[in-house]
Amino acid sequence: MPYTPERGSVLALDIATRTGWACGVVGRAPRHGILNLPTPSLGIGATGTAFNDGVADLLTVHQPERIVVEMPFFHAAGDPITIETLLGLNMMAHYIAYRWDLPIEKVPAVTVRKAMIGKARFGGRKEGKAAVMAWCRAQGWFPHDDNAGDALVLWAHAVGYRPLVLAG
Repeated sequence: MPYTPERGSVLALDIATRTGWACGVVGRAPRHGILNLPTPSLGIGATGTAFNDGVADLLTVHQPERIVVEMPFFHAAGDPITIETLLGLNMMAHYIAYRWDLPIEKVPAVTVRKAMIGKARFGGRKEGKAAVMAWCRAQGWFPHDDNAGDALVLWAHAVGYRPLVLAG
């Protein structure tokens, strides 16, 4: 059976060199995956081009009515090339949304996690990613990695999904 895009769908992007994505409408399991981009060490132009092409493919296939991205967040000691790349990819998401005439919204990760998982901050990156993956599995979604998991949580927040509550 051929895939048919759903009216009212939202595309959520967790922007990174492994950009997580989730797309769909509330009431149906979202489609999700990752865009595996070239590392910035190969040139940020290559990374940006792959991001543009990957997002354009997602927009063509899924035809969402809006895009939601996680607001960029950087540690003070972050690598300058990584920071430049992530800020550039975030700007590109806004450029792509403009070119496709789609509204775009930025949401802080802590806002999303607090609303969906019940906790905004964790003891460390590893603990936070584990909580995201556990939450996704509790919803019956099995992302390939934590980037797709973050996109699923962002998508759920954007569409007003009512999560299944984790026990304990």
